[in-house]
Parts: sequence; structure tokens; C-alpha cells
Amino acid sequence: MVLLTGLAWYFLPVTTPVLGTVTQVLNAESSVDGNRPSTGQMLGAGRIALSLGAMEITLSNGVTLMLEGPGELEILTPMRAHLHSGQVVVRVPQNAIGFQLNAASVQVVDLGTEFGLKAGPGLDADLQVFEGLVEASPAQGGFTNRIVAGNAARYTAEASTPKTLVYSPSRFIRQIPVEAGIPLPAKMGKREFPAARHSEVVIQKATQPIHIDGDLSEWDAEGLFSFEEDPSRSVEGRMRYDSEGIYIAAHVKDPAPMRSAIDPAMDGELGWKGGGLQVRLSLDRSLGWPVDASAPSYYRMRGLTANPEQIKRAMNPRLVTLTLWHHEPSQTHCLHLAFGTNYSGGEVNPPGYSSVFRRDPDDRGYTIEARIPWEVLHVQDDPPREGDVLAACWNVHWCDLSGRVWLSNLIDIRNSTEPLRIYDYERAATWGRAIYR
Repeated sequence: MVLLTGLAWYFLPVTTPVLGTVTQVLNAESSVDGNRPSTGQMLGAGRIALSLGAMEITLSNGVTLMLEGPGELEILTPMRAHLHSGQVVVRVPQNAIGFQLNAASVQVVDLGTEFGLKAGPGLDADLQVFEGLVEASPAQGGFTNRIVAGNAARYTAEASTPKTLVYSPSRFIRQIPVEAGIPLPAKMGKREFPAARHSEVVIQKATQPIHIDGDLSEWDAEGLFSFEEDPSRSVEGRMRYDSEGIYIAAHVKDPAPMRSAIDPAMDGELGWKGGGLQVRLSLDRSLGWPVDASAPSYYRMRGLTANPEQIKRAMNPRLVTLTLWHHEPSQTHCLHLAFGTNYSGGEVNPPGYSSVFRRDPDDRGYTIEARIPWEVLHVQDDPPREGDVLAACWNVHWCDLSGRVWLSNLIDIRNSTEPLRIYDYERAATWGRAIYR
């Protein structure tokens, strides 16, 4: 009874304040009662013991802990935990610098990083830093060391100085893999699926005011990316963010620029058909990357049936699709918002949104500049912040001179490990990494 009480497991109702949530699970099983955890379960202070598998825990401050079984981790506060056995990988966002993880022979203070810690036999502890740096202090006394990315060390109960270890990037489970995607059969796709040029995008924090006027002169080159279908159809893009919202800038080469006849009042969900830009974003840090969520069409087109958990993930409102286009008849710069991979919501030109489309002097392209407040995206309570690694994807569309007949599109910022023959609107795991700096 004493042992079971000490290993207060999260399958029991949480009566203490909630400190975190189970956000990913891989074949995990409790060593206390043999039960299996599932995503969404809440955690209070206490010990978590796994006999096998792995699970990711996201604390209330955004710190993620990837615990690998067999292992036992004790959560003390959102800023402090103790690894009793096994191994864990810790990712700390900028706002939680100073997070402390202890083992029997070492105390580790994070300075904004990703690191792994193994509590081995004989009170040994192996520390490895993947990104950034940490401060590590022998529990038995001795000098504090700073260990930077690409280094590893072993701390023991007998020694006051650590032993240098060989760095091995594959030594820890850093991320639970998303189930492999199923490509479309060849007979279902007449179109080509070209490989993307970029698998990630850096979204810099805006350091000066951005004026939404179609003039991109205040945008520096940080995070600039480009891709093209042919010399007459190409894109250059950038994104920025601040505490108020996200900013999008793009220059699109287009033989028929800004001709769209798609009426935002009636057909906003089809805004892409007349030519424009779609940006897909995951704004839920608990999902990590890649994002395990697929649209109903993904299952239907492959003869599969989604289970309740898959349906729940598909309806996550923090998965957002922004469709931007210029409606030529009304001279309106338009935004259509859809939420989840089931594309619910259907908001058009919500209050607070602003954008400008500017046609090139030679009528062979256009510039987009847009600002979308976090409030419009319904994440004002917890927007992306520095240090987050989320997901994004760009899909640019071209149309004929009528503004109604869709001709082609090009997808970029795409997860290179996913099969090409999967549409970005079907499967969020195809979206690339979005790194907020």
C-alpha cells in the first residue's frame, strides 16, 4: 500500500492542481497497474512510472518531457521534476528557462534548450545536450559545469567532476513518431506531386512595427524562402509574429494576377480557386511536430475508418487554414479562415484582420502583406512564443484570366519524410516545421 500510494499514477482522478497533460503516447504501459495512458489525461504532482513504451507530457508552462519506459519520473512543480530511473528528454521554451531536472547524482538547470537525462544503475546519471545549453551540478558537491549542445557527460555518486561521454544523437527517444502516411494510389492522381524545396520555416519575432501597405521594404531577409513551378509562376515568402498576431508577406509571380472572381460573401471556402495563397498552421504546441491529424477525406479516399481519437484530432481548432485572395469585382482583399482538418468555422474577413494586395507594374505578379491577430485565430490566450516548434505549410494557387478556372498550385514547407502523393489539406503530418525565434 505504501508503494502504491507513493507511485500515485495519473490514471487516478487528479485532485491536486493540474500541472500538465499527456500529449503523445507510444505503446506505453504503467508499471503500477498495467493500464495504458492516452492523450489528454491530466497530471498533478506525483510520480509517473512506465514499464514500457514512451509518453510525452506537456507541462502548463510549455515544457515537454518525453519519458521512456522502463522509467519513473516525479513531477514536483511546472519548473521542477526528479528522474528516479529510466530516461527522459526535456524541451524548454523561452518562457520557462530555469526549469530544473534532478537525478540522484546531478542537478540540471536548463538555460533554454533540449537535453536528455538517464538515471542509470548505481546512481549514475548520463546527461546529453541536443540544443542550447544547461548548467549541471554534482549532487554530492563540486563545481557547476555548463554543457553545450553536442556534448554528453556522466555523473556518479562517488565523483565531484563528471566523466566525458561520446555524444550520440540517437541515444534517446526525442519524439514519438507519427504513423506513416498512406499515399494515394496512382490511378487516383493525374497531377504531379513535385517534391518541396523546404521542410521548415523560421518565423522571426518582429523587431519593428510592420505596416500593412503592400510595401515589403521593412521586411529583412530573415526567414526568406522561395519556390517555383516555372519561370512565370514562383513565390517568395516570409512570416513574422509578435504578441498581437502573425504577419505574412509574399511576392507571387503570376501571368494572371489578382483576377479572382470568387465571391467572399458566397464562396469563401473556394477562395483558392481564383488564385491566391493558403497558409496552414498548427498553433497547438501540445501536438508537437509532425502533427498527427488527418482530414475525413484522408480516410475516405483510402477506404479507412477513423477511430474516435483520430476524429477528435481532426477537429482541433488550433489547426488553422488561412486562404488569402483578391476579389477583383469588389476590389476586396479577402481572408477565409477554417479550423481543424475538417475545415469547420468558415469565417470570412473577420474584424481585426488586415491585408493589402499590390499588383506588379508589369502585371506579371503581385505582393501580399497581411496581419492576422491571435484573437482572430482564437489563440489569444496562448499564442505561439519564442522557442516553439510547431507546423506550417504554404500552398500557392494560379488561375486563368477569367478568375474562375483553377490551373495549378505549388506546395512548399513540407515534411520530407511524408509520401509525396498526399495532399497537404488531407494530412497535417505533411506540414513542415515552423520554428518561432
